[in-house]
Amino acid sequence: MNLKLFLRVIKARLWIIVLILIGTVATTAVVTMNTPARYTAVTSMVLDFQSRGPFDQLGIPRQLASGYLATQVDIIRSRSVALKVVDSLPPASKAAAIAAFLDPEDAVAGVKVVHPRLAGELLDNLVIRPSGDSQVLNLEFISPDAPLSAAIADAFAQAYIDVSLELQVEPARRNARWFEGQLKEFRARLEEKQRLLTAFQREKGIVSIDERLDVENRRFQELSSALVEAQTNRYDVESRQLGQRHPEYLRAIERERSVQASLNRQKQRVLEIQQQRDELSLLARDVENARNTYDQALQQFSQTNMQSQFNGTNIAVLNKAALPVVPSSPDLRKNLVLAVLLGLVFGFGVAFAMELVDRRIRIAEDLTEELGVPLLASL
Repeated sequence: MNLKLFLRVIKARLWIIVLILIGTVATTAVVTMNTPARYTAVTSMVLDFQSRGPFDQLGIPRQLASGYLATQVDIIRSRSVALKVVDSLPPASKAAAIAAFLDPEDAVAGVKVVHPRLAGELLDNLVIRPSGDSQVLNLEFISPDAPLSAAIADAFAQAYIDVSLELQVEPARRNARWFEGQLKEFRARLEEKQRLLTAFQREKGIVSIDERLDVENRRFQELSSALVEAQTNRYDVESRQLGQRHPEYLRAIERERSVQASLNRQKQRVLEIQQQRDELSLLARDVENARNTYDQALQQFSQTNMQSQFNGTNIAVLNKAALPVVPSSPDLRKNLVLAVLLGLVFGFGVAFAMELVDRRIRIAEDLTEELGVPLLASL
């Protein structure tokens, strides 16, 4: 089909094209004007995932930013967040949401039925749009009521912050409870070790065992020196050959035996004190180990307890939802433009379909094609 024939067909079938175009545009306009208006409210949030917190050693590396944002989107779209939104809505907003998204028979059901269904409907009308490569997330909520859209968009932002904070501190809370239980056991163990040490010191009368051992060692050295002196004296008496019954010899022998006995008793006393010191050292080491274990557990408990009570977050609301003035849908101008395009396409299609069914002679070349004889002249 050449251009001339194309234009002739359009001219001949222009009426059907115009009728279809008018009908499509009119239908679109009527449907659009009778479609309930829906309003979109947008809340912007900043996720500063590259900053350091008081309990974080490092932020999120830039190469993991996309995965982090995807995780946050999944958290926002979680049922936990949606249920928290439902619970946080004021009574008037909750009633408006139930009327807008639930059927009348569902709206009169109990809270256990209404809240989960309403949460699901809210998620279906929530759109999350990351803002390019930035750290901004836009939460868009669509509803038939402009104030309701703004209220729910802001409620989703706050619920997301609350749930993120709970996810952050809940492991620390569990750890703090575990450490709290362990601290009681460690403290009881420390007290028992300390009691055994004190009882041993009281039983043995130990105040300062090192000082006592030094005193006994000096006494032992003195007796050792006295024994050497007594033995030397005996050797001297024997060298003079006074006889074994001589009084001086007997005194020397008695002196040596006395010093030797005192030295043996002192040696036994020193050994006993050394044994006591060893036992005391073991008991003191048990006390020290128990104290170190308790101190480390106490330090971990203090840190996890502080972390469990930390209410800071790297998420902040950049812009709260503004009250939408113009409906986001339906868009009459956009729908009319689409209706014109669709009407023209459909009209042209119907026109050429009718032309194929009801073939007419439009130009001179049609005679040559239909009759198979050359055209001699045309008027």
